Amino acid sequence: MHFYNVSTNEIYTGDIRPGDRIATPEEVSAYQHSLAEQQRLYGYRELRARAYPPLQDVVEALVELQEGRSEKWQMVQAKRATVKALYPKPEA
Repeated sequence: MHFYNVSTNEIYTGDIRPGDRIATPEEVSAYQHSLAEQQRLYGYRELRARAYPPLQDVVEALVELQEGRSEKWQMVQAKRATVKALYPKPEA
């Protein structure tokens, strides 16, 4: 299932976040077409780099994980998985 982030106009998968809604098939199709065009222009590496969580967030999540708090780390991992699903590595 795909969800629509109202504030960023982004389509995503996974768990729905507060304030978001289920994306329509038309929105999903338009978003996928847009992603394909972006991949053609920029390549998956550039798209992933722009979509991954900021390095500061990753560092904070790792520090908190060492302190026994895993919430931020789980969020970073979920975002990373979503980005990898949106921008898959091309087949060799």
